[in-house]
Amino acid sequence: MRKIALILSVIVLVLSSSNSFAEDDAEVQQTPAESETERGRIFDWLKVEGLFRIEYMRDKAYPWAWYNPEDGTSTHTFAREVTEKKGALLRLDLTADVNPQWKVKTRLEGTFNFEGSTSDFDIVRGYVEGDPGHSVNLKLGAFGGFDSPNLTNGGFVVDVPRIAGGEITFGNVFKTKLTFGRIDKDFFVLSHGPESNAAIQYVLDKWEPSDYFGAEIFWSAGKWDWALGYHRSRNDMLEKSFGTKNEEIIAGGFDYHFNDDLTLGLFYSHGRLTVPETDYFGDKDEKTGYSAQLTYKKANPEVAGSFGTWLAYRHIGSFSSLYPTFDGVQLGFKGVELGLDYVLAPRVMAKLVGMWGKTVGSGNITQKARVEEEWLDGYAEERDNSHFLARLEYLF
Repeated sequence: MRKIALILSVIVLVLSSSNSFAEDDAEVQQTPAESETERGRIFDWLKVEGLFRIEYMRDKAYPWAWYNPEDGTSTHTFAREVTEKKGALLRLDLTADVNPQWKVKTRLEGTFNFEGSTSDFDIVRGYVEGDPGHSVNLKLGAFGGFDSPNLTNGGFVVDVPRIAGGEITFGNVFKTKLTFGRIDKDFFVLSHGPESNAAIQYVLDKWEPSDYFGAEIFWSAGKWDWALGYHRSRNDMLEKSFGTKNEEIIAGGFDYHFNDDLTLGLFYSHGRLTVPETDYFGDKDEKTGYSAQLTYKKANPEVAGSFGTWLAYRHIGSFSSLYPTFDGVQLGFKGVELGLDYVLAPRVMAKLVGMWGKTVGSGNITQKARVEEEWLDGYAEERDNSHFLARLEYLF
């Protein structure tokens, strides 16, 4: 995928020296915000945007115990765990206009860990995007994936920085999106996280890149926005662990707009992976996901003092989603999420997110946990967890 991004970056340089770029920038399709501000436009054909972000996260896992499945006695106890992460992100998004219909896009990211004094730089995306007409949009290369983009609960099933493949979106009133490609193991780790479930660590040790296919449809009717989707992830590791290569998820939801400021969003997903009731993820709650979110206003990064806030309850079973990256409730957890976006100055935004909940899964089934490098049969109670995020970012 990095090779794809590099190739596309070379294409940008080649095209920049040719005369095939649009002579009239007004003909290039842009969003209202882009056309009004022309933010990042440094040449007739090239636009550079980005952000610099500083972030602090704190996770607290409360004491819990592991029990013997035969007599219910406690075999291991675990103390409270507090994890803190401090870091920064520098992101650059480059868009080159080939002609009024086609663009080449590249995303570069640098991450910095304040605690370990480590850093990393990567070409995250590189793809071509076109609007050939007839309400059709095409993407080819390494692009970002995000499901249900018209809903406040969007990204519940898939929210990844990079899918290497293709995507087509078409339609007016009813928009249809078809996505296919490959997702790196790194993004499975990003979304699931070693803390989310004891058995996740076992999967991560042997996980491989996944083939992904998604089919979605979105539409609006009055005060209602709707979305339905089918998602499938194919991985050899699934067959080794659960007897099937395919993890399938059916999902859907809606937003209801009471007025311009207040929106209620509901979303539901169900995983169709067949898992034995005595295996690592046997509880049916692991296959169920849902979210109810009440959103008040939305922050406009160009207007100082504007803000947006939300209150949500999310339940994200480990097999009800593929790659979610909510700032509060994460995969394998359920609980209340409260968030605030506030614009301190034009293009200077602050975010605060808090989550209070538990791990998903009841204690009435046999699971496995790794204790001091040894895997043990048994079961655990739902573990209380809390998560806090503070973020400050500048958009340019």
